[in-house]
Amino acid sequence: MLERISSTRRILALILCLAALVATTPYVGYTQQPQGPRSFDEFIQRAYLGAYGRAATCAERNAEYDRLVNAAANGTLHAEARRFVATLFMTQASYDDPALFNYLQTSTYQARNPQDMNDLAHLQAFVADLYRAFLQREPDSAGLNFWVQNAQNEGRKKVIRAFEESIEFGSIVNQLFDSGPPCCVTFCPRGTIFNPDTCSCEDDGSGCLPGMICNEF
Repeated sequence: MLERISSTRRILALILCLAALVATTPYVGYTQQPQGPRSFDEFIQRAYLGAYGRAATCAERNAEYDRLVNAAANGTLHAEARRFVATLFMTQASYDDPALFNYLQTSTYQARNPQDMNDLAHLQAFVADLYRAFLQREPDSAGLNFWVQNAQNEGRKKVIRAFEESIEFGSIVNQLFDSGPPCCVTFCPRGTIFNPDTCSCEDDGSGCLPGMICNEF
């Protein structure tokens, strides 16, 4: 009889521990299939597109690429990846302040989604942007609804922190790799051809160089 009671207590204790673990784990939606590895540059471009709805400039890509390379070499890749994406939404000063009530958005994101606009539509757009920038995917409906309610009750900064600390974001960062500096060539002048191996425009052998008037056949 005593053994049965002791066994019941152990099972009850295990259930309580599991419940506590679930309650303290950030929820970001239903379980997702693992995303494939991506380069530093692809990660950067997806984050900008997710947060701002536009492509990153060549200068922005190169600047963050250098930071990620240095962070990877110093063992601080996770910290830099978190800082990078979070500061697309909030200022560096706001990011550095642990107080959740101190939240000031970057001018770029403020123009996209003002922080004082806390109606349902603006908060839904805010949470959707977090999904696209941090998790680099579209939000699932359950996760979207959960975090919109959280943003209404706790504020935007707390939701950003939860996405930073999520297992899914950590998994994405774990798989990042360096494929080389960003290639920003978008146009090659006449008489040249783009070489993806060197990310440069090279002579195409036609003998027609920029500025020359050439016959076309």
